[in-house]
Amino acid sequence: MADPSGLHYGHHEYFQCPIGTLIVPIVQLRPTKEPVDQPDAVLRAAELMLEASKGVRDRRPPLSVQPEGATFRILDGNATYGAAMRAGWRDLPVRLASGPRPTRSLQNDFGPIRILAIDGGGIRGVIPAMVLAELEKLGRTPISQLFDLIAGTSTGGILALGLTLPSSDGRPAHSAADLVGLYEREGQRIFDGGFAHRVRSGWSLLRQKYPSSGLEDVLQEYFGEMPISSALTDVIVPAYDIEQRSRYWFKARKARVDPSDDVAMRDAARATAAAPTYFQPARVRRELRYRTLVDGGVYANNPSMAAYVEACDKYGTRDVILLSLGTGELTRPVRYSEARHWGLARWARPILDVVFDGVSDETHHSLRKVVGTGRYTRLQSRLDEASDSMDNAHAENIHRLKVQAEHLVFDHHEHLADLAGRLTRRLSDA
Repeated sequence: MADPSGLHYGHHEYFQCPIGTLIVPIVQLRPTKEPVDQPDAVLRAAELMLEASKGVRDRRPPLSVQPEGATFRILDGNATYGAAMRAGWRDLPVRLASGPRPTRSLQNDFGPIRILAIDGGGIRGVIPAMVLAELEKLGRTPISQLFDLIAGTSTGGILALGLTLPSSDGRPAHSAADLVGLYEREGQRIFDGGFAHRVRSGWSLLRQKYPSSGLEDVLQEYFGEMPISSALTDVIVPAYDIEQRSRYWFKARKARVDPSDDVAMRDAARATAAAPTYFQPARVRRELRYRTLVDGGVYANNPSMAAYVEACDKYGTRDVILLSLGTGELTRPVRYSEARHWGLARWARPILDVVFDGVSDETHHSLRKVVGTGRYTRLQSRLDEASDSMDNAHAENIHRLKVQAEHLVFDHHEHLADLAGRLTRRLSDA
């Protein structure tokens, strides 16, 4: 039996027991003085993993573990994480048996990596939220169990984090339908300029269009202090550091490996939603210093490509099922007769829409070529009825956005049903 000291991320360990071979990817290892020899604990671990998997349509390995002295603590996983928590398994001493690294990714042995990517778009996040509510209904399974990796930008980042937020019993705290309600109930509180703020901001010429307090209060209420490391499945959320002039990704997987990379979900949501000219940049503490972050949509408004690259890099496979959800195609033209007279002030907000829309379209075009239509699905609605503004949170417009989403679901219902079947085809095929 090998001492675990010196092993590193990416190594796999094989635990032999009478009911089969338990394969666990080690995500972090700390030196220990001597191996721990308790084969009964290994058997119990395997039994609990099988027990946790019963009734859960999930082909991913149920759990990853992290050594803490002489014990292993559940650290990673999606649906079965919550099931194991309810089964009462938190710490088990085990003995390591080193084995060769598999020639192909462990996850790939259990089928394609399932990826969800959600665009930015402010209040228009109602559209992907409703599509996901339908997918949950068709699959009879929470979104956090349907996907191995969820990427979201801006409003999509809020959805990604909200759908992977665990409750006290290990189940998802919010369904997709719950998050549709977030936009209905909280939209006007988030996008509330107020007369006093409009005066102070010079009608948005001197300051951001909205105070950040409304957004921050909503995120505090929905996420509390839950760290991103606790996400029920792997989640990645982009932001951009305007002081360091560099992109920045909040990643649940990275936070689990290195606690110094952990951050409250509400802080990640605040940063990815800090759209320039709409909200102040977010100040997020990282170890001994702060990062100044704005909306990741400035470079990844459609995070599908980034999610695909993450899967290739971290899971070692290009075998994926990728669902990309837009927040509605912009329909208002920027006419030459108007734009030719615009200066800095007039271009400030339209250029943001142009950048976000252009980035999303190019990402879609590239993924169609790279991944192929058989494994890649992009659902997008043309905003013919609802406003394409990011901040039109009036009840009438939210109703129109919901109608657009209903049309999108109706038009693609057969495809969504097929996709739900593919996503939930789990242990029976393993």
